[in-house]
Amino acid sequence: MIYRFLIALMAIFFTQPLLAGNITLTAEVSCPESKTIYLYRLGGLHFEPVMQTQVKDGQAAFTMPEVNWQFFYLGFSDQDVLPIILGREDGARVLVNCTKMNESTISDSPFNVEYQELKGKMNGLKNKTNQLSRQYSNELRSGDIPAAYTEEMIKVDRLKLQMLEEYQKSNPFFARILELNTYLSFFIQPTDYTSELDYFVNEYFSFADFKNGDFNYQPWVFEAFKGYASTLASTKMPAEVLQEYVGKALARVPTNQQSYQLALSGVIQGIEKSNPSAFAYYAGVYIDKYKDTYPEPVKDLEYKLELIARFVKGGVAPNFTQNDPQGNPVSLTDFRGKVVLIDFWASWCGPCRRENPNVVRLYAKYKDQGFEVLGVSLDSKQDRWLDAIEKDGLIWTHVSDLKGWSNEVAGMYSVTSIPHTVLLDAEGKILGRNLRGAALDEKLAEVFGN
Repeated sequence: MIYRFLIALMAIFFTQPLLAGNITLTAEVSCPESKTIYLYRLGGLHFEPVMQTQVKDGQAAFTMPEVNWQFFYLGFSDQDVLPIILGREDGARVLVNCTKMNESTISDSPFNVEYQELKGKMNGLKNKTNQLSRQYSNELRSGDIPAAYTEEMIKVDRLKLQMLEEYQKSNPFFARILELNTYLSFFIQPTDYTSELDYFVNEYFSFADFKNGDFNYQPWVFEAFKGYASTLASTKMPAEVLQEYVGKALARVPTNQQSYQLALSGVIQGIEKSNPSAFAYYAGVYIDKYKDTYPEPVKDLEYKLELIARFVKGGVAPNFTQNDPQGNPVSLTDFRGKVVLIDFWASWCGPCRRENPNVVRLYAKYKDQGFEVLGVSLDSKQDRWLDAIEKDGLIWTHVSDLKGWSNEVAGMYSVTSIPHTVLLDAEGKILGRNLRGAALDEKLAEVFGN
């Protein structure tokens, strides 16, 4: 497998203009157990090893043809890597941090120093924008917007545009990064958009021309599409709406370019935990397009799709076993023949505690008709767990491994926030997820015919 990916290095170099000489990356390694070190390239959902070398006498060196600038990643494995830009300087040196590779120090490379400075400028403007946007939104609710806010937002947007223009003239490589990270404020732009969402959807990538081949090996494409998709998914919009918006953004990227794989990968990772239906759709797109060329990430996506199939409506919920407060093991299959609400909660969760009276009421209403609740607590302290059960009158079955957010059942069911519920029919098939309040009331009335 490593050999196959090493061949990819030749493809990288010979698809870009070769320049005069060679470049050398030297790594100073003080980790005695480390024998082999790799140079990777980001493929989106995976890292491709493109070179490897042995560590000898505390040093390792990579030599390659001089090419146009591009990102590589240095590491002993693809689980901990250091991003580094190589291509036009004679070389660079890395003082390896054996504990955290991504905290290693790069020296003898003015270009990488300038990149860190660029990131500092971008982050500074981004933080200022976020601060002003929050302040503006707060003032907007009160109906009184001080002119100073607007003036400051205009100033920040001008700084963004000025920086972009300067780098477009002086450094095209950094300009591509800025084109992916320049987003002007909705509140002050003269547009015909009726909402900030419409503006975001249509203008987020307005400065990037993805027909430009410079985006092909630019990992910021991955990051930009990940952020774009994640932001949209966080609004909890339906999967079909999310796919419509994401589809518009992906349509900007030529499907025959490497940048499309990065963009699609970013979308997949950005929505994986928040919108399973849309994730399944785009995972399918990736599998169809890259199943022959990138089998490893495809295999991983296929496995995740198998897991999702268990949790979608109509799928049989995976069985699990955890102990009740007395230490007795309780399995989900013990409740076959009952309509079961798996209720993920915790004593410290305010929204959970506020929802508990509703569940108590519905349990009393339907328990004689075959309704059961199985509480799975994300508590870590048993006394607080038991105290909340008693105070809230939760007289149904409860289980927990007292591992907090590391609860194994919560991980199995991809629970990332609570309260979270999964409603099962008498055969253990999923009727719905995240039902609570009026939605849970209506669903149970439908199930029990009331």
